[in-house]
Amino acid sequence: MKIVKKIMIIIFILIILLPAPLSFIFYRSDSSNEKREKSEFPTQLSDDYFSKINDWFNDNSPFRESIIRGYSNIDTKLERNYLNFMNDLIYGKPKEEVDRKDIVTTTIQPTTIETTTITTDVDTTIVANEYPLIEDYDNQLSYPYLDKNKPYYPYSENGNVFYGRDNWLFFNGDCALDFYTGANALENEYMGEVLDSFLKLKQYLDKKGVIFKILILPNKEQVYADKMPTIELVHQAKMLQRLNYYFKSREFDDFVYPLEELIDARANYDTYYMQDTHWNEYGAMIGLNALLKSAGLEGKEFNVTTKKTIGGDLAQLISYDGDEYSNYSVEWKENVSVEVSENSASKTYISSNVSETNAIIIGDSFRGAFVPNLAKCFHSTTSIDIKSNDIEYYYSMIESLKPGEMLIIEGVERFFFNVFNCINSINDCIEIPLE
Repeated sequence: MKIVKKIMIIIFILIILLPAPLSFIFYRSDSSNEKREKSEFPTQLSDDYFSKINDWFNDNSPFRESIIRGYSNIDTKLERNYLNFMNDLIYGKPKEEVDRKDIVTTTIQPTTIETTTITTDVDTTIVANEYPLIEDYDNQLSYPYLDKNKPYYPYSENGNVFYGRDNWLFFNGDCALDFYTGANALENEYMGEVLDSFLKLKQYLDKKGVIFKILILPNKEQVYADKMPTIELVHQAKMLQRLNYYFKSREFDDFVYPLEELIDARANYDTYYMQDTHWNEYGAMIGLNALLKSAGLEGKEFNVTTKKTIGGDLAQLISYDGDEYSNYSVEWKENVSVEVSENSASKTYISSNVSETNAIIIGDSFRGAFVPNLAKCFHSTTSIDIKSNDIEYYYSMIESLKPGEMLIIEGVERFFFNVFNCINSINDCIEIPLE
């Protein structure tokens, strides 16, 4: 009897242990679906030798790709949890699942945002209807591009980049996922403080006769939510959608957040790069026309040119050469020539055959595709990097603007608080004029 038990134990151990080494011999892991090279088996001793062995085992464990692909066909949370449990039991929990498990399996809790109390003497005589409470915003806004029937797609990241559907890449820095899930949505009281700050600068510029616009560009994942992995949303309407809705209810029309325009434009061409965090030239042109419309100006007509592009800044962040995909640039139907001059603080575009009005734009890297076409709308367009944080220079340039000219303060959605802080700092200069 004891012999039978021993034989049974040996057979059981063989059943458990043999498949793994045999699989490592005959199985070859495919790197293509994750756009990165798998970890190599360490051949030299080092302080992280056993950590490298663990990484190698996780990357080359048998049938790993089959398990990843299997996620897309799973329909219920119960099945996913069971598969997660078995996968973790056999292969261990990968680093990305440990780091982002709050996003994949649970609701993200709102993050604490460090803010500065704002006290201004803003004229608050604007008459507006009573505005809905923040909890009611989601019922007021609908976004048909969010398809709730999409099959489950697992969240997987590599540093500050995470993988989307159909080879799309997304940026995960600067709390981008909090903006996507709505975890950092603002309360009404704080939105009121933001509006007071914006109104203060607007009223100052109104006295000078200068047109003032705040241009906030949607994060790529807001426009391409259908390409995102499965991530549970905290609010259907996110922080910037709520702010935009709030400002409009208060009749503040100088806040431009062209989310719907960029989504609608996708019916013709992509508005963002597939493997870069920025919008492309076509998307920037859609944003420009939204800005001009907000200012009561006529939009510009243009033709679209299609070409092929490989990779982008997101692909570079993960040391991947990138996939080839279509990119879209624009050609104006109106012939406007532009010359460019630079100094250490800014770049100025001169359009000789346009009226004598000037514009200043203070913004981030999204200006790259935007400013060359903005410059065709004004005689002189000065582009300033908001990251320089040179408030005295900003203020001196703003002071040079004349009636009918335009100031634009721009920032991508995840840098919204850079824009807010910049406006607060300019307001401080208004309170105490520079000598």
